[in-house]
Amino acid sequence: VRETRAELFILTDRIPYVETLEATRAEHLAICAAVGDRDGEAAAEALAIHIDETREDVHAIVEGQEILPDREALVRRYAAARGDQAERAAEAVSAVLPGVLDRMRSSSGPLGPVGLGELRGVVGKVEAGVPLDDVDTARLVVWAHAVEVRTAIGALVTPDTARRWLPALAHAARAAVPPFEPAVLCLAAYAAWLTGDGAQARVAVDRALGADPRSTLALALLDVLDRGVRPPRPGDASLTDVG
Repeated sequence: VRETRAELFILTDRIPYVETLEATRAEHLAICAAVGDRDGEAAAEALAIHIDETREDVHAIVEGQEILPDREALVRRYAAARGDQAERAAEAVSAVLPGVLDRMRSSSGPLGPVGLGELRGVVGKVEAGVPLDDVDTARLVVWAHAVEVRTAIGALVTPDTARRWLPALAHAARAAVPPFEPAVLCLAAYAAWLTGDGAQARVAVDRALGADPRSTLALALLDVLDRGVRPPRPGDASLTDVG
């Protein structure tokens, strides 16, 4: 099965199928055990669980989502960088921050278009699926801290583009250092929500609120998630609609 699947899917497919197959096997064994014990109620319950889990897995595969083994895997994905990675991220932010501040001070127009102009190279890489280096990531993290720029970036994250933006924003969220975490975490949460991945969105929101419990955007996103609001269809939403 593994060899066949490897031939069918490209290398960039990041679905951890081994865990999914093992979980499915365990569910099948539970059904068989209940049938063997002639326990109709337990068999029906095990079958219902298996159908629900399979439906979620199939939905995730069709939607291009990753199937992670547990919530801790999601928490680790959005945890702040540590060790050498944290030092590298802090150095990159320190390197780009003076230039960003100078550009902000010298700007006479709305900051949103100015920030997007400064980030055009970063945006181009994200749209092309090119990974961001440390400097690109730091520029995205620092510029997104400005509300107008964050909103302008959010307007680029739509139901049509969210899948391209989510990996870059999740990477930036891990690299974010104080006080820059909440904005990029909220953007990552928003992108995750648009892809239909509420669990990933909630983890990102939780860390954003841990960094700033009064973040209005994080609180608005949390409300959307708590109310179970379904992501919009293409063309229906922008970040300003969420909060």
